[in-house]
Amino acid sequence: MPVLYLDAPPLKDDSEATLLVQVQGVIAEYERAKIAERNRRGKLYRARTGEIVYRLVPYGYRRIPTSPARPSHVEIYEPEAIVMRRIFDDFVAGGLSIRRIIRGLYEDGVPSPTGIAVWSTACISQMLGNPTFKGTARYNRHQAVPPTTGRKSTRTVLRPAEEWIEIPVPAIVSEEIFDAAQRVARTHALFSPRRARPGEWLLRRLVVCGHCGVTTFCQGHKREKGPRYYVCNRRRPLDAGGFERACPQPSIRAQALEALVWEQLRQALLRPEILLKGEAALGARIGATDDDLLNAQLKRLDRRLQQTNGERRRVVDLYQMQAIELAEFQARHGEVLERQRQLEQQRMELVSQHKELAINNRLAQRIGAFADRVRQGLDALDFEQRQKLVRLLVERVRVTGPTVEIHVRIPLDEPPPNDPVRRSNSDNPGGSGPVSNQFRLRSLGRVVLREDGQDHAARDSGRQQGGTQAAHRTLL
Repeated sequence: MPVLYLDAPPLKDDSEATLLVQVQGVIAEYERAKIAERNRRGKLYRARTGEIVYRLVPYGYRRIPTSPARPSHVEIYEPEAIVMRRIFDDFVAGGLSIRRIIRGLYEDGVPSPTGIAVWSTACISQMLGNPTFKGTARYNRHQAVPPTTGRKSTRTVLRPAEEWIEIPVPAIVSEEIFDAAQRVARTHALFSPRRARPGEWLLRRLVVCGHCGVTTFCQGHKREKGPRYYVCNRRRPLDAGGFERACPQPSIRAQALEALVWEQLRQALLRPEILLKGEAALGARIGATDDDLLNAQLKRLDRRLQQTNGERRRVVDLYQMQAIELAEFQARHGEVLERQRQLEQQRMELVSQHKELAINNRLAQRIGAFADRVRQGLDALDFEQRQKLVRLLVERVRVTGPTVEIHVRIPLDEPPPNDPVRRSNSDNPGGSGPVSNQFRLRSLGRVVLREDGQDHAARDSGRQQGGTQAAHRTLL
């Protein structure tokens, strides 16, 4: 279909008119590209100053447009924020899966953000991983690039993390609860019960090949009572990258290994002096170490203080450039200073608490109290409860030939008095409550229990993911 211009002669009859239209089209395309570039630069500048430049905000917030008193920002919408806190609490402290959370919301008549009666699993999963709810919105995360196929004009990919812009917003949940939700999500993905027979594989995803250092897979039998094995993922030459790189570790009989690990774990819980001996040996070797949990909290506070200092400098820059009035500058600057004062006070409290813990370390009493709680119902646990207890206490089981190393971690911190996890554990001391959700785990080490019954330990640095707050210290 031809294009007709009302203010120009027909193009087919005038070559000069055709040239003019073509030049105008080129200039229009150039101007369009410049407008898009200016618009993007303006949005990036406003986002770096802490302004919310996008229209759609997450569930639980409302965007307040720009006004003479204050630029655009978000505020917590409390009716929806209550729902978000419930979702995080059910997922972290309640130990519920995403589908059970959706069922509970449907039964209580809570509509989804789009007004539908049933929430989608993708919606809940994205919400649990959105850092906006802990007080940090992100902008400039994606970019459009040319497509790899001819189906679409562009495709969206993630930018490098250093190009992301973090915008401070009011937090609906604490940073600790948000981080705990990420660990619980990884735990759910790691120990998903799909394609696993009930009552089998006590050490699923916990057995590590000592030769290759990779996690083994479960190889069952067609018959329910047939032999079961834990097999290294590099046992097959094609998976290892060649016959010369195949793992020489033989397949591990699951029944024998599970019986050995459970018995050794039971003996360790009944004799907590094993763990104390490893703690004493580690302390004699490397001296008293700082509490990892408090160190992590101090690092988070330091990061938030740095963000607050950056926000204060940006507010001052805006006032110096005469982008905001004096009244607005005083209000925003006062808010930032008050937030900075609160963070500094929290940091001072953590430092004093750190010193107190370094002086008054009641590790022996805490280990003994945990062993007392567990041993009362240890022998009465069914398979599912044993599996939860093993996943709570065992970091990994490393098998090298005939040698079995059990890397143990012990939950030392008591849950709050009104915590449902504490109530469930008081009814069942064996630990049938949610695993690695509410407990704050502090690893006692790598207490290595070998088949010969001797206790060994080895130094193992690095943090593990094992609970709402996980700070691990290695033993031996």
